[in-house]
Amino acid sequence: MDGTSLLFEPFTQQMMEKSKQFNHPLHIYPIPYPNQPLMNYSELELYSRRKIKEILDNYHMEEETNVVILGESFSGPIATSITSMMNNEREGGEFPISGLILCCTFVANPRPVLSFPFRFIFSSPNSNNQSFKTNLMDSLIRILFQQEWLMKIISKLMFHSEKQRNLFLRAMKITPPEVIGLRLRNVLYVNRIEELRKCNNIPLLILRARNDWIVPNSAQQLLEEVFEGNCNCPPPIVGSHFLLQNNPEETSEVIWKFVQNLPKVKS
Repeated sequence: MDGTSLLFEPFTQQMMEKSKQFNHPLHIYPIPYPNQPLMNYSELELYSRRKIKEILDNYHMEEETNVVILGESFSGPIATSITSMMNNEREGGEFPISGLILCCTFVANPRPVLSFPFRFIFSSPNSNNQSFKTNLMDSLIRILFQQEWLMKIISKLMFHSEKQRNLFLRAMKITPPEVIGLRLRNVLYVNRIEELRKCNNIPLLILRARNDWIVPNSAQQLLEEVFEGNCNCPPPIVGSHFLLQNNPEETSEVIWKFVQNLPKVKS
């Protein structure tokens, strides 16, 4: 949710090691989200789509190239929406997407039971005015971020290695509270179910953590229920919600096999 892409470093390293091991070219492009201006889900989708198009335009495509989009946690709806847009506009010059990977994520509010009380507390992410509820939430998050001892405890609860904890603390320091607040409000209102249905003609990999205390099984099972195409759903992987960070070895192994088995797409 910080959008810095700093926490992807261990996973990226694992994937690049496999690329060298199997002598198979691989390019990974994390897309950081800007802190300013503040962006809701729809705006982040358009921003990320532009960035992906820039990458594809600047990268010299070989005769057969696979383009795979990965969305983790908060970014799952964004990855789903972008894949839907690009996959259904091939005639307009878009490069076809070969596969979609959704890791510990959702396409609709993962905890709908909490919708009413949280919507009462938090204003809509599409609201242009700085309401009292918005300012109150941002102030609470700012106070939380300023408690260094508390942030260290949170990092120890979420991440297994000291390196990941330090990356998390660094990411939180450079992410303004109002950004986190807006993205939390976005999760309450998001719905990208129809967009996921439009991705049915490409392979989908769903990664789940065995001990995910943030996104419940029901939210991830919804992905399987909605998606009617070629869905790869391996058993839950050992780890917490931050699966790519806490278990990069096993997740990279599963993702590598998925990518290698994709049909080649001619550019």
